[in-house]
Amino acid sequence: MRRLNKRGMDDKLMFIIWELVVVLMVIIVLTISVKGIANNTSYWKRYHSADLALMTDLIIANQGDFSINYDMKDIRHNFVTRAMRIDPLVFQIFLKEDAFFVYDQSIDKDRFPQSFIFSKDKDVTVSTSNTSNDYIVLYKEEDNVGMKDNYISTIISCPSEDTKGDLSTKRFEVMSLSDETKTYGSYITDRLQTVGKGYDDEALFTLTTSTTDSTTIFYDSLNPLNQVRSEKMACLIQRQLLQKFPDMKITSKPYDMSAEIEPFANQRNNYMYWVLISVNTSQITTTDLSDSIKNAIVEYYG
Repeated sequence: MRRLNKRGMDDKLMFIIWELVVVLMVIIVLTISVKGIANNTSYWKRYHSADLALMTDLIIANQGDFSINYDMKDIRHNFVTRAMRIDPLVFQIFLKEDAFFVYDQSIDKDRFPQSFIFSKDKDVTVSTSNTSNDYIVLYKEEDNVGMKDNYISTIISCPSEDTKGDLSTKRFEVMSLSDETKTYGSYITDRLQTVGKGYDDEALFTLTTSTTDSTTIFYDSLNPLNQVRSEKMACLIQRQLLQKFPDMKITSKPYDMSAEIEPFANQRNNYMYWVLISVNTSQITTTDLSDSIKNAIVEYYG
């Protein structure tokens, strides 16, 4: 009886050991499989090459300057990922003339990149470049498209509403609401006649004096039909001014009813759209403001 009990105990112990071995083997197989799947970057290379190309299509189609901040995908590391030795996701991105190429780690370590073409506009120049940074900026500045890393974009993205039109049919009016801006109004009126020589009352640019150190450009928030056009023009003027005065406080925002005096309130609805500029006359000259408005008009209708 003792021998049988001892033999039974040995068999039981062997069975437990065998179970532990099987469990351990399953864990090892699962770990290897999970690690293999996690470290297989083919999916992410395909994803990023296509995503970046589609983003570039969007940028090229947009009217005016544009920028997109792009954050590359990565695995958030913790105890499990470290224990399984799952590698971080690192890619080298190449922007070519008409496509993105994505390499795992770097071009030196990966012979099989994933690529995706984008629709290059004939009027756009692509600045070819490459980066291994996990945070990049895609941008279009005038007719140049590119990709940068460690780059803080100063581009203000304005509404992408299609506003192309024939300037020869347009007429632009300038109205001054304060004595300080009368000189501005006369000067800008003369300058705008060189771009809009038509008879259609298109836009009203109203000027008043800023009571603070900043310059504020208000757009129409009263008429939903005109708001997008007005907002886009206000944004373009803001962007033009900031190119001249990058450190100055220049903002655009919805009209807050702060200039509801008769000349403006009675005439603004006679135009397709309008903007009101509360200008800091001690910092911005007549030439600076007129150039900014003129350039914004050309970009708006171009």
